[in-house]
Amino acid sequence: MAIRASRAPRRPPAPAASPSKPMVTIVNRQRAVPVPRLAVDRGVRLALSRGGVSRGGVSVAIVDDAEIARVHGQFLNDPTPTDCISFVFESGDGSIDGEIVVSGETAAAAARRFSWTATDELLLYVVHAALHLAGFDDQSPAQRRAMRRQERLVLAELGVRPADAQRRAAQKRAAHNRSARNRAGSKRPP
Repeated sequence: MAIRASRAPRRPPAPAASPSKPMVTIVNRQRAVPVPRLAVDRGVRLALSRGGVSRGGVSVAIVDDAEIARVHGQFLNDPTPTDCISFVFESGDGSIDGEIVVSGETAAAAARRFSWTATDELLLYVVHAALHLAGFDDQSPAQRRAMRRQERLVLAELGVRPADAQRRAAQKRAAHNRSARNRAGSKRPP
């Protein structure tokens, strides 16, 4: 999903945040998906905490496909749209200075394929990119499994469950209910 750039743009340091919480700045430059600012802020903080990051600043830019393609081309030599990109400017000792760029248009298109809301898909991209900032990677199968697990845990804390997880939970409840009805039916007197 997100791509960590080795040549990130330089920018001034983020304003100092509280010692126990990174500062999260959110900019919305797209119209495809409503941006749940509180959930984005909380998702970034939760993801960063998974990697032991408790100070610093992260800016989140939610953009359209044209803008993310421009950033993708400029910094990663691939001028095509992507879902999210993360840049680490400085990190260490539980602190981070980074940036996340997410495409709302890509989230809207992917949400239809995965049968959940565009807002939930957008939150997944934000959480995924923030996990990259926190030091998680997804290059090997083992890293990918660990990162997916962290994504699910953070999304669950935000009250978001992927559609396939919702479907599995509903199927499990239905199977349990059928089993309970069958057990109750077999205990009826003749």
